[in-house]
Amino acid sequence: MYYSYIILLLGITLLKPYLDLIRAGNCLIAAFGVLIGYLVATHSFAFNLPILLAMISAFLICAAGQSINDYFDLEVDRKKKTKKPILDFNLNPRNVLIFSILLFVLGSKIAFFINPITFEIAVLFSVLLIVYSAFFSKIKYLGNWIVALGTSFTLIYGASLVGNYSIVLWFALLALFANVYRELVKDMEDIDADKGSKKTMPMLIGIKNTKYFSFFILLLAFVFSYVPFLLNLANFYYLIAVTFADLIFIYSILQMKNNNFKKAQQLSKIAMLFGLLAFLVSII
Repeated sequence: MYYSYIILLLGITLLKPYLDLIRAGNCLIAAFGVLIGYLVATHSFAFNLPILLAMISAFLICAAGQSINDYFDLEVDRKKKTKKPILDFNLNPRNVLIFSILLFVLGSKIAFFINPITFEIAVLFSVLLIVYSAFFSKIKYLGNWIVALGTSFTLIYGASLVGNYSIVLWFALLALFANVYRELVKDMEDIDADKGSKKTMPMLIGIKNTKYFSFFILLLAFVFSYVPFLLNLANFYYLIAVTFADLIFIYSILQMKNNNFKKAQQLSKIAMLFGLLAFLVSII
């Protein structure tokens, strides 16, 4: 029995660097997004093998994206002395690359057994995440849209299991613009740290103009947040929850206006959690 505990502890010790590398928390959120997309599309709280496989697939592809991004950012992070698992645990870059590719292949292979559309989405975003990490993570004014698209598409990924996108598409558009807003706020917060290594919107057009653009992007999210209710696709519970999320976003805008970018970004994360809750209660 003691040997079992020793083996378990050794396994955890060996896996810990890679668990940190994949940012399991982020990938669980991606898997949860897939589940919400499926539940909204089926308008039920049903759970079965296909949705479990889709959640696992999304988790693995997200994990691959996180780790391959660290692989391509290795030299920049080393110069900036950024705390990253690949540096903290002195992981072999080649092993990290192989690990990432295996996760991409495994995630896409699982999607293959669900249906053709799900498989196509899995392959598309595997390619997009590789392209983003290799080329666009340093060109952030473009990369931000790829990151936001990946987040919003978890909802469509879940809906692809049944092929019903009538309400999910509106939720995905809302998630897209809300995530772009958060990425822009983060860029304003990190403008000094990113100089010399990345090209961001604040560097191109300045903080003031980025604030205006961020406000416009979030305004689009506000508009899309009410469309499902106005089209009778979502219920009154959704309206209450999404309005609460929008109020938090408004508070985030006020913090951004006052150059409190860290607080603005934290508030945007909280608002997005309430947004996910709004999506969920829309099926009650």
